Amino acid sequence: MSPMTLDIPAESLLSLKLSESAAAAEIRLVAAVKPYKLGRLSSGAAARLAGIPRVLFVSKLPEYGVYAFRLGVDELQRRKARLAMSHSAHSAGDHSAKRMIRPMSLVLER
Repeated sequence: MSPMTLDIPAESLLSLKLSESAAAAEIRLVAAVKPYKLGRLSSGAAARLAGIPRVLFVSKLPEYGVYAFRLGVDELQRRKARLAMSHSAHSAGDHSAKRMIRPMSLVLER
């Protein structure tokens, strides 16, 4: 890893109420979240930049208004249509369309 130096005004550290090491960790995390959100880094690469495990990185994303699983409106509409077809086929007695449908949480980004 290439070291970088960032000068942080003392009053900023005081305002954040963070120690130097905690501020450094927070800044690394924020520096990793933005390129992840823009699609420039994978979650694994962003986690390495942040210096934390990938699972922890993904779990922290919602704190910054970013979600690991993003589906566009088109994909949501396709899934809704497939689900509706599956339900109508099942209601009509077509057991070939029967399959396990797991609940899922979806978050839309604007």
